[in-house]
Amino acid sequence: MFMKRFAELVFEHPEILDNFLFGNGFSQSFHSAFKYKSLYENVKNNLEAADRRLFEDVLDTTNFEMVLNRILHTQDVNKVYGLCSNHLDQSYQNIKMHLIHSVNNSHPCFKEIAKSRDRLAWSFGIFKRNIFTTNYDLLTYWGLIELLDNKRNVKDGFSSKNWSLVFDRTNFRADALNFYYLHGALHFYEENGKIKKTKAGTDNLLKSVTQQFENERFPLYVSEGSTEKKEAQIKSNYYFLSCMDKLHKIKKGLTIFGQDLNQQYDGHILDALNKSEKLEYIAYGIYPTETDTYSDIKHRIEKLLRTSNKTVLFFDSRTFFDSVKEIATEGCSFHNDPSVFPERILLASFNHNKIKKQAPQI
Repeated sequence: MFMKRFAELVFEHPEILDNFLFGNGFSQSFHSAFKYKSLYENVKNNLEAADRRLFEDVLDTTNFEMVLNRILHTQDVNKVYGLCSNHLDQSYQNIKMHLIHSVNNSHPCFKEIAKSRDRLAWSFGIFKRNIFTTNYDLLTYWGLIELLDNKRNVKDGFSSKNWSLVFDRTNFRADALNFYYLHGALHFYEENGKIKKTKAGTDNLLKSVTQQFENERFPLYVSEGSTEKKEAQIKSNYYFLSCMDKLHKIKKGLTIFGQDLNQQYDGHILDALNKSEKLEYIAYGIYPTETDTYSDIKHRIEKLLRTSNKTVLFFDSRTFFDSVKEIATEGCSFHNDPSVFPERILLASFNHNKIKKQAPQI
């Protein structure tokens, strides 16, 4: 079945460059260490034998969220029959802990990502208002720094206070490109009731985060196995509430890339999108496989967003990065080669107003 390129949708509906929501599929395109299999392989020998059997023999998966979700359902069954779930509670917490340790331990260093800096910077730089991610890793931070170094006005809600970087939602700016970590990040932690960000330059941030672990400053993150559990954690935290509130209030258009939008795990995100009154267009990137065809995924997403009254568009997610080159070239005054990413220094000259709506080809 024919799928449109991302660039085609942008030139037909430039509004979809207003906001960007991405998940683990985005990080996987930069490094294999972010794949579920890699994350599991990194910690499987540290898991309890019963927990390994749950991953490998019972569920045959490396997806942490799927395993956590299954444990939660089993706990619910146990409650109905009055059975003890202490061992399940322990497994649930251990698996959550090992997930975030795996993300930290297997995380590529900045030098391993450096060759993709143009691709990373422009993937964010073509967007106009807000960047949302459900990822914990440092790619988003590195991309933000690339934009900041090249004179783009960006904000993540943190500012310096008493020698710490402290979050306050008033630090976001309507005239900036604002970054929101919907499920937290490796370099965020909570201390004395404040949400703080680890201090470090791009090259040694990963080392600083590891030191943060060793100092028992555990990262602020959400990895619960169900929508209900995620919502409970989000509602109890000022930072997460601020991020979800902003997602609920976005306007005009949104592009979604590398984000599965599974009802069991991401119901809170779907709810925010469905209830967003000023959001008009949602462009969803589809990555078809032998088991999940384009038609299957399209039907599932349309069903999940059917109450939103939004115009839902679809594109081939495999065209995303080449399309970013084309869009970046279109919006730069001093670059005319769509076969390569413009130099990051041209981010400052990128003009969203040059991305004009084009009439569809008939």
